[in-house]
Amino acid sequence: MKAIIVLSFVYSVCLGAAEINPFSTDGCSAYLDGVKTSSKKLWYHCCFTHDVSYWIGGSNSQRKEADRELESCVAEVTHPAHAAMMYFAVRVGGKPDSGLPWRWAYGFDQDRGYTIPNRQEKQTILGLFDDIFSLVERNDEGLSQKQLKYIKETTTNIKSNLKLNRP
Repeated sequence: MKAIIVLSFVYSVCLGAAEINPFSTDGCSAYLDGVKTSSKKLWYHCCFTHDVSYWIGGSNSQRKEADRELESCVAEVTHPAHAAMMYFAVRVGGKPDSGLPWRWAYGFDQDRGYTIPNRQEKQTILGLFDDIFSLVERNDEGLSQKQLKYIKETTTNIKSNLKLNRP
């Protein structure tokens, strides 16, 4: 038994696999999830899927793509200026290695910069996606069917892209 544990440790060290924490989200982090007077979760779905990308991390271009997707999603449900402001905020506040809980690749305990997850890390991440879908179902209060559909489709696309881009 000890030999198996030691071999598992050596295998993960050789592959450079880092530990990833289960997915978590706080919605739009230090920002509102919506407008208090009408819909408290007006753009929550945008932030939720943005958090999935930020949880995983990856390259600088993947981060820019996730931030642009957030901006586009928010612009669809509110004013484009509001979306641009959120885009600017995540570009400044979501930098990797910042130590902030909402940083790029926040699913990993250690700072990673713009490191693309390796094969073993991707396998671990893919194994955690069922928990993400369960989290959506448990926290769907106040979300429209359109928002839930967006979350499920976008998260499924993130999962599919993770599979397609294996090193």
